[in-house]
Amino acid sequence: MQSIAVKSFAKINLSLNITGVAQAMHTLDMIVTSVNLADVIVVKKQKHDSIGVRYSTPLIQVGKDSVSKAVALFKQQYGCEGLDISVQKNIPLSGGMGGSSVDAAGVLHALATMYNTQDVKGLAQIAARVGSDVPYLLQGGYARVGGMGEAVEYFESDKVFHIMVAQQQGSGVLSGDAYMMFDRLYPTKMYNPSCNDRLQKGLTGSSAFKEWNELANALTLPSIKLDNSIGKILGYLHESSGNLKAMMTGSGSCCVGFYKTAQEAHNAVDFIKSKACAGKHIDVTALQTQNYGMKIV
Repeated sequence: MQSIAVKSFAKINLSLNITGVAQAMHTLDMIVTSVNLADVIVVKKQKHDSIGVRYSTPLIQVGKDSVSKAVALFKQQYGCEGLDISVQKNIPLSGGMGGSSVDAAGVLHALATMYNTQDVKGLAQIAARVGSDVPYLLQGGYARVGGMGEAVEYFESDKVFHIMVAQQQGSGVLSGDAYMMFDRLYPTKMYNPSCNDRLQKGLTGSSAFKEWNELANALTLPSIKLDNSIGKILGYLHESSGNLKAMMTGSGSCCVGFYKTAQEAHNAVDFIKSKACAGKHIDVTALQTQNYGMKIV
């Protein structure tokens, strides 16, 4: 195989609990799932030995990026030839939807397929060294993620959520800043707004989903302190017709509205587009959840 193209899909948090600190890192208990918005990673073998990475946006500095780190670790562990890697960015940066971790997972999946690497445990260890979201994103879909991201329990669910994702144009919250603010607001370094046992049971059960109160994010207030557009957008989502729940995903600044039908989600897009935060446009996309996070194209 001389080349491969992979769609690596974004994720949203259905819950995010912060359970404490270990090894100077916050420990988490989250339920996450994939959505139908993807970056496209193309990997091509080259005759030379060097590895080139390029993005569709100049906002990412090559060399310090997650893809470069993932490729370097893969080469060190398994070996590989010269590569040309291109990443088409469609997922918002610093939005809490997987961002750079999606691209790292996508390139690891591409390389594992290209070089027929069957070492699932070894790939997971590389993923964990790149970033806390990367182990989960190697597969995606519905999962409960614990610890510092290394404990991933995938589970089956037939629930499909029609959603709308909104973010103020040009905004973003860095995860490190959100966790620093969290520690200031919550000195115990713990906050569990969701009962994830109840949420997981609702997602895997045969009856209609009713656990809307369990969709919650411990980083919401800290991130609003850093970017007040998040609070305003959450307010707009609550106002939109047919909204069942509005929450922030990850450390922000993307906000997610949940709707009963795809049409209601699309109607909400038009409503939110008519609004603005601090004179700036709001980027809005209607999406839906899905039970896989990776696709070879």
